[in-house]
Amino acid sequence: MDIGLFGGSFNPIHLGHLIAAQIVLEEAGLDRVWFVPTAVSPHKTGQMASADQRLKMVQLAIEGNPDFGVSAIEIERGSVSYTIDTVKMMVERYPQHRFQWIVGADMAIDFPNWQSADEILQYVTLLALARPGHHLDQWVSRLPPSSPLYGKIRVVPMLQVDISSSDIRRRVKSGLRIAYLTPAKVADYIKEKRLYED
Repeated sequence: MDIGLFGGSFNPIHLGHLIAAQIVLEEAGLDRVWFVPTAVSPHKTGQMASADQRLKMVQLAIEGNPDFGVSAIEIERGSVSYTIDTVKMMVERYPQHRFQWIVGADMAIDFPNWQSADEILQYVTLLALARPGHHLDQWVSRLPPSSPLYGKIRVVPMLQVDISSSDIRRRVKSGLRIAYLTPAKVADYIKEKRLYED
């Protein structure tokens, strides 16, 4: 199967993540999208739910959708999550599948600066989510053949969904509702566990 790997802290997962996953599944002709919550993100700081809580929220969010799955591979490994370690483990654990790594437009442009970027592309290609007005396709078309990304990146047009995990956390801390920003089961879990209140 063709699997799109969607990594992130998912702190918490929200409808923007789910919409992006559905669009990339269809536009890129994937068989499945697997969400891969980080154990410890090298990019994120600040208020974090635990790894197990973030994994549980992803499980609740995708419940009943056969096109979506979740992998705890980074949480099982622990420590800081680097993409190269994850893709190597995925290929070793699931040699029957082909993998693509889903990234946002900004992350795609910064990809050459990632740790072991060239090696990552030996295992996966990139699916870059382009927001409206973001001319990522033009940037990709100008990549020289010497670029490690040449022929290894595909641009997927994306809807503009202005929901962020940081705004959800801010709203919870302020005592505001988060209905319609994240699935109801996730919102109920956040309330039950009193996440992000402090």
